[in-house]
Amino acid sequence: MVGNVLDEANIFRQIIVNETYETLKAALLEFIQEPELDAVLDMYGIRPDISAENLRAKFEDLATDACFTLQNRIHASVSKIPKTYAFHIDQLARFEFPFDGLAYHAIDVAYFSMNLTERLTLPQQKLAEKIAGDLFNFAWDREPWKPYGQDKHWMVYGPDSKWAVKIEIEVELIGNYKRMDRILHMGGGFLNRRLEAVDYFANQRWLQNPT
Repeated sequence: MVGNVLDEANIFRQIIVNETYETLKAALLEFIQEPELDAVLDMYGIRPDISAENLRAKFEDLATDACFTLQNRIHASVSKIPKTYAFHIDQLARFEFPFDGLAYHAIDVAYFSMNLTERLTLPQQKLAEKIAGDLFNFAWDREPWKPYGQDKHWMVYGPDSKWAVKIEIEVELIGNYKRMDRILHMGGGFLNRRLEAVDYFANQRWLQNPT
């Protein structure tokens, strides 16, 4: 089973808060040649005149794909295990936490583990029961939903406390798989360099100040 939340890269938000287009590009150029880098940045709408706020949002999109979503999609696509399942979590968190309004990993705690049910509305509780039930079914070798397979099925949890199994073309607006396909066609070597570049930029302050 592979899956991800919609706003995976929100974990980098405070780290890159003071970065600019110039510092982003300079860091990524350590790993990616300029023609390739310009092409990728353009795919995400990252251009020299971008505002600071949009830069952070667009970099989060880029980092979500590079570090999380694309990896899961590759794993699901190449899996030789017939019972391979894939999911997206697009349910927005509402817990009065700093990242409320995002689909981030507070959902794991509240929905998968069902240990914050007192903070959930009735529709949210039903979604939590669905998510937890699907996880238990998978653990007990029962089919939680249609396997990924040739039709590329994804279970989509949320938004608005709803859920549905969708084929990949139906979740294009969520996952932006056409963009991912263009990046995949740039070759495996490029994917590795892109991941290294994003990881370096997002974590460079930690690397420079490991304490």
